[in-house]
Amino acid sequence: MSTIYIGRLINFMLDQMGGASDAEFLENLLDKYQMGVMPVAVRGFNDTEWEVQGTANEEANYIQEKTFRPHSLHSIGILEKGLQAAKGVVRIVNNDLSGTGFLCGDNLIMTNNHVIVDHEIGQDSDFEFFYELEDDEHMRKDIFIAKAKKNGLFYTNDARDVDFTVIEIEKTPAEAKTLTLVQTQPKQDDWISIIQHPGGEYKQIAMMDNLINFANSRQLQYLTATNQGSSGSPVFSKTFEVMGLHRGSKLITADDGETYLRNIGTNLQLIVDELKLKAPKIYARLNLK
Repeated sequence: MSTIYIGRLINFMLDQMGGASDAEFLENLLDKYQMGVMPVAVRGFNDTEWEVQGTANEEANYIQEKTFRPHSLHSIGILEKGLQAAKGVVRIVNNDLSGTGFLCGDNLIMTNNHVIVDHEIGQDSDFEFFYELEDDEHMRKDIFIAKAKKNGLFYTNDARDVDFTVIEIEKTPAEAKTLTLVQTQPKQDDWISIIQHPGGEYKQIAMMDNLINFANSRQLQYLTATNQGSSGSPVFSKTFEVMGLHRGSKLITADDGETYLRNIGTNLQLIVDELKLKAPKIYARLNLK
């Protein structure tokens, strides 16, 4: 039904524009961006996901009480937890490239392999704490730039479906928060949020109606907002504990043949298990729950 309405809207716009350059622009835009691909934010709802309290007055078309999705409600205390967790998220800059990382243990930063591919790149990188705005306009003045520790701990896995690096830095600012890593299996419809540096910009959070669409022992697929520069961000649980490592996006073909664009993260448990086996010194310093 929505496709029909969109089609009518587009035809109306083209009729109004006639042969103007705007009409040509719109037609080229529709050719470039096909409407057959479901965007990342699209998700169907079923009756069990909605709670309706009160009764409807059909004559007045009025509902006496609020209609809401239960999983969208959270304790107000998570705002404070989110602010504390944000202190452990860093912007990583090397050459003209940028990514995101986070404190996962004592002076240890976790990010993607495609952000820091080897120890040499890590040594040349800046790890910027508090690259953020204090309010809507003013940047924090106390940005703390850390460097990798010379001959410090380092481990990486460049496999496309794992894609992580852990590197030791020289010093951590006193205010920074080491994030808690949880070893529980995420499930479909779990609520998540991502604190990140999209496009290398100031620190931001995506936390509006983000749900896991699929999860197994290796990866998470979820609905959220990210951009280049978000790679290496922590995927947080409802209580702002890390349960995944964001690494990119992918077109997924579902059983019904529809194609969806979803963001992809590595299941944190997969990373923890590998570090325990292959990098025990790093594993011993992780902030595990």
